[in-house]
Amino acid sequence: MKYKIIFGIILPLIIIISLALVSNLGQLSIKQDFVKQLSLNDLLENKKVKDTIKLGEVGIENKYFLPKRYDLTQLGACLRDTSGGKAMVDAGTIEYSEGDLPYSDKYVYDYQQDRSIEISSKNIKKINVYLRPSGSFSYLNYSQLKTQYGSYDELIIFEKDNYNQQYPTSRTRIYNCYDLNQDSIDNSIHITILK
Repeated sequence: MKYKIIFGIILPLIIIISLALVSNLGQLSIKQDFVKQLSLNDLLENKKVKDTIKLGEVGIENKYFLPKRYDLTQLGACLRDTSGGKAMVDAGTIEYSEGDLPYSDKYVYDYQQDRSIEISSKNIKKINVYLRPSGSFSYLNYSQLKTQYGSYDELIIFEKDNYNQQYPTSRTRIYNCYDLNQDSIDNSIHITILK
């Protein structure tokens, strides 16, 4: 009878508690690595704006004993004239991809899809970050782009999740670049556009 209690109740409880404690040992470390500047070669192909532009990558390291999930932050992108002459404009959609271009829909995490990534234990996963430029840029040639958007000298990447905290009554994730306040701009990732 003693052995039934020990092996039937106490030992499984010890194993469950031990697994729960071990599963919490470790941490997730996130490292964002974005480009510092973009040249015209990075932005244009055959004198037209590229369909996708690689901006950087997010490295996620799981130091836990068990696999973990991480929710990628929803990002927005704006073109900014640092001299203040023009209002900011929407640069397009930021997308995540676990693969290089061309990528399949299975590995793309855009604003409409789930952005939860599973990282196996003691492993590192790299997620590429791409900008899919706004449709208004696709129909313009180089000279038209230079005329309309030549004064914009910076691309800013900001966290949309933080943006919604500033406007708690908003139920949608729609944003406008010109609505960002100075704190959001200061806390954004700044990428210089070389001319």
